[in-house]
Amino acid sequence: MKSFAAAALSGLSFLSAVSAFPTVNVDVGLPDGFQPITRVEIQQRLASNATEADRIFVCTGEEFYGTCGMKVVDFDQCTTLDAPFYHNVGSFSPGNGGYCRITTSANSCTQEGDLFIEPPGVNNLRWYEDVNWGSNITSFECQNCEACQLKRRV
Repeated sequence: MKSFAAAALSGLSFLSAVSAFPTVNVDVGLPDGFQPITRVEIQQRLASNATEADRIFVCTGEEFYGTCGMKVVDFDQCTTLDAPFYHNVGSFSPGNGGYCRITTSANSCTQEGDLFIEPPGVNNLRWYEDVNWGSNITSFECQNCEACQLKRRV
């Protein structure tokens, strides 16, 4: 009986040690060029004064939850989304100093774009300005925007 209790306690201590580490959803593969990133890391980067205009942050869930990725982008180049983000974006933000236009009306970027996004991004792309952009997004194109006013989430 004592050995059973000791085994149970050691199992509990192992589980508590494992759950203390932050997790990133590695079960879902990210498209080429995307690195996994957590919600907390995204929030810290967007709240900092660091200019990261060439980065975008995208998550499948609203409020930067779900499967999240960060990508370094080339300015004025179209990025077509693949699974898990194709037609499945809950939140999106360019890095500080960046400006992106997303496309939902075509399979690849259009010259006009359908929605323009600057930091701090859009927390709920599935219901933004009464439109479900997140279920229709196919691609995006970003540019450096030194004139963009950095905004902070409250």
